[in-house]
Amino acid sequence: MSKTVAAITTPTGEGGIGIVQLRGPSAFEIVNSIFKSSRINDICESENNKIYYGIIHDNGAQIDEVIVRTQKCQGVSGDEYTVEINCHGGIYLTTRIYDLVCSKGALGIDWRENPCCFAGFAFDAGERADLVQNEAVIELPKTLTGLCSKVMLDQCRGALSFAVSNLIDQINQLAQCHDEAESSGKHPCAVSDIRLISSNLKVLLDTYRFGYAITNPGNVAVIGKPNVGKSTLINALLGKDRVLVHHEPGTTRDAISELISIKGIPFNLIDTAGVRDTDHSLEKKGIEISGDVIMRADKLIVMFDCSTQLNADDWNLINFVASKCANNRNGSRKITATPALNKIDLSPNVTREDIDELFRPVAGLIEISDHVEMSAIAGSGLSELEAVIVHEFKDFIEYAPGMPVIFNARQFDLINQANVAAQKVECMINENEGAEKISGQLIKAKHLLCGCLNGAMNIDDL
Repeated sequence: MSKTVAAITTPTGEGGIGIVQLRGPSAFEIVNSIFKSSRINDICESENNKIYYGIIHDNGAQIDEVIVRTQKCQGVSGDEYTVEINCHGGIYLTTRIYDLVCSKGALGIDWRENPCCFAGFAFDAGERADLVQNEAVIELPKTLTGLCSKVMLDQCRGALSFAVSNLIDQINQLAQCHDEAESSGKHPCAVSDIRLISSNLKVLLDTYRFGYAITNPGNVAVIGKPNVGKSTLINALLGKDRVLVHHEPGTTRDAISELISIKGIPFNLIDTAGVRDTDHSLEKKGIEISGDVIMRADKLIVMFDCSTQLNADDWNLINFVASKCANNRNGSRKITATPALNKIDLSPNVTREDIDELFRPVAGLIEISDHVEMSAIAGSGLSELEAVIVHEFKDFIEYAPGMPVIFNARQFDLINQANVAAQKVECMINENEGAEKISGQLIKAKHLLCGCLNGAMNIDDL
């Protein structure tokens, strides 16, 4: 890189931290001219990835207290220098520091259009970013929770890339053993070898739903007939009065969405109009919108007022939900519905068995999760409801640092196709297929995984 470039690598807006990064041959010299620290006099003498506290100044006038991190690594055309300036968040200070480094000789660029320029800072010195790491670098500033940030930072540093590279090495070793055994007239590779590779691929593939969830927040719709406590539940989960609550049925007429984090997993929580038979034109429109929400939902919380007995409105609600689930965007995968028995602080008139009977006719369209008994107004049962919502991610919530996670459809498709090829190899070995066919599938699996890392392949040609 012949020029020194600079970019703001945090989202525009209000935030706790703003980051300005520089990369290029003059990065250290530029920062030296505007940074003062009691710990170091010359940034050129800094240690890789060590942080230094100090101030950014403009001709002696302090702009902000900052933390600076530096990195020097060997690039293709020589040494590469990168500096990360962590300042207080907000538009003014971040832009002020960015403008200052540009005035000192850095070329300002849009980081979103040039992610590769700063990808190298996310991992160890001396390494070069691959496509997966670049994709993680792009996702990192968009993360919505601390857990999301941890996962993406690990992928920036190569967690998924290293896992895929190890699988490529395993396939190379297997292919070599296969060729040597075939040339010497011995039996080719054992089934156990390819099964191990397929098992490792399956472990990676199982991370995709989690990786997709943290980069694309799922829609959780709260559904029920009027006055069952939907809006009260939304407010309780958010911890604030976001939606209007009134004793009069039918208060909510439109769908209201709020972003919420449950155990570090981001979701769009959606309040909907109560579903019932009505002649009121405005209420009918609200119910129509509720149906559209169900068709876009990933999960449903179906609420019931257990202080009153079930009636025709409850049966109509379930039929309405089932009809919309049949057209849900998730296609063949059944949508998960969590029955929430609200108002247990009053005299209960509905049992779990009653709810099971209510859902029985539509079991083919809706996957029923554990029932939750709760009181939205008293706050009881909320933690149990949250646990049910994130149940499918329970193995990932207690996140182990360095875990490889697939986080987009491109990665999943390529790794899944590699797994299909590996499974074909197992079948071929069991059926004593020719060595050429087995080698062909091993090469295909390898190329698919290489394509995951570098993107330089045409799958249709394989």
